[in-house]
Amino acid sequence: MPSIFRGHLSPPLQQRGMATILIIMLMGLALTVTALGVMYSVRTSQEQQITVHAATHSQAGVWAAAEAVRLYLNTLDETTLKGFNPEKPLKFNLNENPVTAKVSPLTPSESGSTAPRRIHAEISYFDTVAKATSTLEVVYNIIFSSGGSGGSGGNGDNGGDNNNVLSFATDMSITGNIKVLGSDAAIFNVDGNVNLGGASITGIKTINANGDITIGSGIKVDNLYANGNITLTGSANVLTASSLKDITINSSGTKGILNANGNITITNGSVTTANALGFITATSGGATHGTFTAGKTIAISNGSLSSANAVGNIDITNWPKVATARSEGTITCPSVNWKEFSSIQAKVSTKSCAGQNVSAPSPVSITTMLPITKLTLTKPKVDAYNLKESANYVFQREGSKTKVSVRDINNIPNGDYYIGKYTAQNNDRVDYLCKEVSDSGICSEPISYIDSQTICQGNSYQNACFSFNNGTWVVTGKNLAPGIMWFEGNLTLTSGNFYNTFIATGNIETSGSHVTTSINYAGYKTICLNQYPKYPTDRFKNLYPTNFCKGTTLINNSIGNIALLAGGYDATSTFNGGIISLGSSTEIFGSVISGHSLGTGGNTTIHGYVTAAGQGSGSVSPFGGSTTIDLQNLPPGYNPGNIPNMGGGNNQNSAPNKPDTGTVDTAEILWSRYL
Repeated sequence: MPSIFRGHLSPPLQQRGMATILIIMLMGLALTVTALGVMYSVRTSQEQQITVHAATHSQAGVWAAAEAVRLYLNTLDETTLKGFNPEKPLKFNLNENPVTAKVSPLTPSESGSTAPRRIHAEISYFDTVAKATSTLEVVYNIIFSSGGSGGSGGNGDNGGDNNNVLSFATDMSITGNIKVLGSDAAIFNVDGNVNLGGASITGIKTINANGDITIGSGIKVDNLYANGNITLTGSANVLTASSLKDITINSSGTKGILNANGNITITNGSVTTANALGFITATSGGATHGTFTAGKTIAISNGSLSSANAVGNIDITNWPKVATARSEGTITCPSVNWKEFSSIQAKVSTKSCAGQNVSAPSPVSITTMLPITKLTLTKPKVDAYNLKESANYVFQREGSKTKVSVRDINNIPNGDYYIGKYTAQNNDRVDYLCKEVSDSGICSEPISYIDSQTICQGNSYQNACFSFNNGTWVVTGKNLAPGIMWFEGNLTLTSGNFYNTFIATGNIETSGSHVTTSINYAGYKTICLNQYPKYPTDRFKNLYPTNFCKGTTLINNSIGNIALLAGGYDATSTFNGGIISLGSSTEIFGSVISGHSLGTGGNTTIHGYVTAAGQGSGSVSPFGGSTTIDLQNLPPGYNPGNIPNMGGGNNQNSAPNKPDTGTVDTAEILWSRYL
């Protein structure tokens, strides 16, 4: 019985062998699937890496293309911007890779608006090496310097902001330590030549010049634009430089994008991109250059060059490295043994070039840059006489007396007064507004100072704030009543903290530890409530300019943006004065506008814009010692680009433009995304 059961339960020997084979087959199949999975994963990872690598190249290229389009928009006027059609895209090559930009027309302006207008573009960049395309949708903010921003504002104002910190209508040569704080707002316009050498200058974003620009030392400026030549020496550096004539680079370091209607010569330093309608010559030893594109010839003898593209011939000497060279003419190599290249293509022929990647004749076509358009700088007409009717206090001489015409001041009736004093037992009280004074300056009406009003806080009751000698007014003391102070003649401001707008028909000079804060910069509490931050006083209680103060707000009046203004046209239409000289330890909060020229001494700070209109004669050294232009944290009531019209039409500070049509002052990327 037991043996029968044992025989029934034991499987046949041949079935045991089949099970083993089946298990082995299943294990092999599992290993095969695993191996295939690993191979697929590796292959997918490789493809992803290749895709990412290609996309990285094309994405970097499309951003460079977006910047190229932005720079192009900067050169156009309003009429051209309105004429864009996305169905007729812009096409150009960037580093030998094709770019297509579908640009839409400029958005229309709203009536009376000075807000930026916009340009929409879809920009595609194809990287021929990576065989990848990236497309970027970009919206550009377009800000016009004149005409195209929607028209001028009312009330005689110039109609809006202008990003022009330093505007000069004469040649500019700067020495000393100059610092501009405020980055993008720091635009420096010169209707003449600019020479920045032997100076320490930081923070200037852009220099626009009607003449030549020469920069030396270690000065760095982001953008240069000149109707003349541009020359960099020492260790001067730029991100972009555009010239209607020639560019010469003899400075160390790496420059960004150079564009010249003439020629570009590089004898020192490296250049990322050089575009010239003339020739390009590079002889700087050990330099590493990017892409050169010339309307005429290219000559390179040292260093390395990523890409040479010329309508004319290309001459390569002294065995540099040139990755690619393309010419519609002839390419000459240093020797048949020279192999420091990847590709050479010539439409006509090659000389002393040998290798597998040499091709001539070859169907080469070179696209050069669009010509740089001429820069036109407008400037305001500075005339103090045209602002006389807007002043709260007008100071003039009447024989030996000082007459003050008062207008729009609370608690003081409009009319003519005289600066006088009251005497009582050697306890003089000076600088009161009196209806009548004696020849010696004693007030005879009103009889008592209690019935009169002072507009001065001197260092004491006996210390006067106003004096006059030989055509020059001198203002000193702690402070004055708030408002616009207008002086016929020259003006010297010494020490004190003043909350006023000062206007003089002659020159203005400061000395000592002097501080002036313009009306709009000072704000409502200071001007309308007499809450002076420094040297508070009750002498000016309820004494405020009614043309600035209404209810609980400060009225936006463009003249209140000005801290100092000098120079004017007399009855014979002759311009007088216009020179502002800021002494050491001077601090100005507000715009400084000189009818002719401006100079600064040591340790001078200006919180605002500076204009020198070049209308007169004579000059001062523009900046000396240590000067700071500070545009940070400007108060909301202060609009530095807005100054009153003084009879010159469009009174915006100097800015690139084309008359009548308006040209772009700034084109900047507002928004972008990948498509």
